[in-house]
Amino acid sequence: MIDKVFSLIGQLPPLSNEKNPNIAAALAFFFGFIGMIIYGMSFIDIIIGISIAILAGLSLGPVDPILGYLAGMLVAAIYSYFRVLTSNRKLTGK
Repeated sequence: MIDKVFSLIGQLPPLSNEKNPNIAAALAFFFGFIGMIIYGMSFIDIIIGISIAILAGLSLGPVDPILGYLAGMLVAAIYSYFRVLTSNRKLTGK
């Protein structure tokens, strides 16, 4: 499943301009998908990221709700980081 998520990220069009992946990850971790909106990610990024984070949170939520919440926030941060990283590579042509 992870490889499908990364291939999906690679197929998405680049963002409007280069962004810092560390800032994107920090905002997504601390503020969730509101942080992604603040940092200017596209609507499709938010929908895909929310879906992945909900699945991660639901898979660990029955064990411990806090663990499910943290898993969702961690997935949001990882998704944002790699999304911005691949977008920057497409924009710079590397």
